[in-house]
Amino acid sequence: MPAVLISPFIPKGTIDHRTFDHTSVPATLKEIFNLPSFLTERDAAAQTFSDILSLNNARSDAPRGISSAILPSDPLALGPPLTPEDAILHKAAGQQISTAPLSEFQQALVALAHTLDVGDTPELRTLRMARRIETEYDAAVYVREVSERYAQTSKKGGLI
Repeated sequence: MPAVLISPFIPKGTIDHRTFDHTSVPATLKEIFNLPSFLTERDAAAQTFSDILSLNNARSDAPRGISSAILPSDPLALGPPLTPEDAILHKAAGQQISTAPLSEFQQALVALAHTLDVGDTPELRTLRMARRIETEYDAAVYVREVSERYAQTSKKGGLI
């Protein structure tokens, strides 16, 4: 499958001719977070992207003028900055928050997030596992929270 990877942690001009698969994403997550197992045989066999992200520091050679193509010329045209709560309400009002039920793949990602050791007490772990995750939005928030906590816990323990 053709893939375009864009990151400031990839050396400039990098071209990789390997064949990737849709399951390269979960395979890469499994590798990066040193998770205990793959989700399926398909992602176990998939190429990962982690070796392409080979720079220790982000590049600073973004193309000139890229921000002007994205942002209006008048910074005040964007309005006042939104608080996280306002941003969620704004997205919900614009129907940008998905209330769709989870696919099998999304359910598997939530289950994988449940397995991460984020330093919870047994009581907090029980509460975290009991959390109702029924929509794509719920899953996105939960997986992001657990991933961030896992990264912080791993850095403190010297794993990353």
